[in-house]
Amino acid sequence: ARPRPPAQARRSAMAIQVVLKQPVILEEVDAEIIVVAGCALGFVAPKQPPHVLNVDNGTEMSSHGIKGDDLLVMVDGRDTRTMVHKEVADALRAAKEITFERPAAPADAADEDDSDAASGAEEAKPGAAAAVAPEGEPAAYPGDA
Repeated sequence: ARPRPPAQARRSAMAIQVVLKQPVILEEVDAEIIVVAGCALGFVAPKQPPHVLNVDNGTEMSSHGIKGDDLLVMVDGRDTRTMVHKEVADALRAAKEITFERPAAPADAADEDDSDAASGAEEAKPGAAAAVAPEGEPAAYPGDA
């Protein structure tokens, strides 16, 4: 059998394009948050695309499957990583199409549901006897030499 590539190498980001209904409803909550079509976008750091903080149920964005932690990467073909907050807000007001990217899940996050054996954790089995030593002496376990 051929070895499989590492999990991170197999995962890639997913792009989601949304054609916005006109006129675009936009609210600037503060210097770090914009709400567009029921989707709260947060500006985390310079040169980083706005992150989806929340999507209200029953809104235009929720109907397109936009979720928290998605990234707004393009507004009408313009890369948001090169834009500041005001430029993104201005671009969104006139936007016809926006593109979100869903970051790939880290390999270890996808493996979290695997058995505890991978992490070295062991569950106590019912009825298993615990080693008990007299006070002041170390406990002896089967297999100790």
